[in-house]
Amino acid sequence: MQDYIQLVGLALQKMCPVDARKLLLYAEVEDGVTGLSVLFSDAGGKVNFRFASEELKTLTYEFWETGADKVPARSWRGLEYGLVGSQLSVHFSYPEQLDPEEDQSDRRPRVVAKHFPSAAVDYSRPNG
Repeated sequence: MQDYIQLVGLALQKMCPVDARKLLLYAEVEDGVTGLSVLFSDAGGKVNFRFASEELKTLTYEFWETGADKVPARSWRGLEYGLVGSQLSVHFSYPEQLDPEEDQSDRRPRVVAKHFPSAAVDYSRPNG
């Protein structure tokens, strides 16, 4: 079985500058659909948004589809994958935890605010 936690982290790191202080992948996945947001803070504390690479989208979907140790396949709907230095945090949201009246565009700002409190996000260069 592939170690998707590690593979997703490596793909996330490849998308961000080497001097990025904090990295966050916020993903929502369901059958045939992925919505991924990559955010990172630079050395000056500015938070930047990027569209996810195809590699990161594929790995995240495969992770959802096949599962991993202690993570059953297709069990989660949302993923918060954070890296600060060598500290990793992974949080899953399960379908019953999500408000069916909301979509990802409603939830993403709350997730971003939780990981980057009071930071304005720069969306001006989503392709890098």
